[in-house]
Amino acid sequence: MKKGFIRSLEAVIAIVVFLIFFYSVMSLPLEKLDTLDPIQYSLKVVVERVLYNETLRQAVLQQNDAMLESLLNENIPPAYEHLYLICNQANCVSQQIPFNKEIFVDDVYVTSTYSIQDPKIFRVYAWKK
Repeated sequence: MKKGFIRSLEAVIAIVVFLIFFYSVMSLPLEKLDTLDPIQYSLKVVVERVLYNETLRQAVLQQNDAMLESLLNENIPPAYEHLYLICNQANCVSQQIPFNKEIFVDDVYVTSTYSIQDPKIFRVYAWKK
């Protein structure tokens, strides 16, 4: 009788430990790109293209407005207005941003080469029209 009780107790403890583990793993928040709003996804695409494309990185460093505006027009949905800034400091803000709307922002830190350091911050703002 004592052996049966101990085995039953071990089984109950094992089930409780499993349920605690299962509940803690399943309750962790998952961040997926699929769950982003379309505009947040679009801004992330723009920033990643600048991050991984050397031509676009040079466009940021040389402040090539035509190329950067083309990139934004291709990737940001037409229902949104957009603005970008190229800054030397992290705390730059444009006065052209409407402060009475929901603003979506993403940015990337861009530097030229290891020998020539002239870093810029490419910040993109978007809001509904």
